[in-house]
Amino acid sequence: MAGFEMCAVYLAEEMAVVYPGVRTVTQNILGVLDVAEHEDDQRMAWVVLDERKGVDLVIGPAVLKVGLV
Repeated sequence: MAGFEMCAVYLAEEMAVVYPGVRTVTQNILGVLDVAEHEDDQRMAWVVLDERKGVDLVIGPAVLKVGLV
């Protein structure tokens, strides 16, 4: 299609998201653009510091308070 570019999307269900300085929250569904999902994916949580990328889509609990660990 003209004007559309394909990109990889990493999707996960019931996965914790770990941001530095923020309480960890488990999301029902999360998505991250431009990250390929491999068949043997071993991620138990999305750790922003390790991945060097935050999440792009969150469906689930969205209450995050900075400073709570």
